[in-house]
Amino acid sequence: MKALKHNAVIIEEIGDKARVSVLREEACSHCAGRVVCGTAKRFDITVKNPIGAKVGDTVVIENASESILAYCALVFLAPIALAVTLYLVFAQINAVLSFVMPAIGFVLPFAAAYVIDKHRREQRLPVITEILSPVDSTPSCPNAVKGE
Repeated sequence: MKALKHNAVIIEEIGDKARVSVLREEACSHCAGRVVCGTAKRFDITVKNPIGAKVGDTVVIENASESILAYCALVFLAPIALAVTLYLVFAQINAVLSFVMPAIGFVLPFAAAYVIDKHRREQRLPVITEILSPVDSTPSCPNAVKGE
């Protein structure tokens, strides 16, 4: 599968990682959930910085789409599937369990996602793959006189 790519600006260096500011792009304009999260046009995240980009550099960050799809399935599909399955199994056994077990089954995938995220957070960080425009240390107007 393709990796998801975004342009970002480095705002802080943290050892072999960096904190970047990402501007949401056109992909969000077609999302049905943009009403909920569309107010935040920029967001800051921590990424791996194997190429040594510096503060102020505009970079390309990549994130594997497989991990995003797996989390989507775990958070959106698994709770419903598990709750329905447990309801069908326990409806024949006990009326009380037919309501309790689906509720537990609905919560379990969220707990699993939390545990997985806590243990694999470092492994699935997005990675800086390219520096689009490095910070230039020369003044933008070389003929300008300081103090004016």
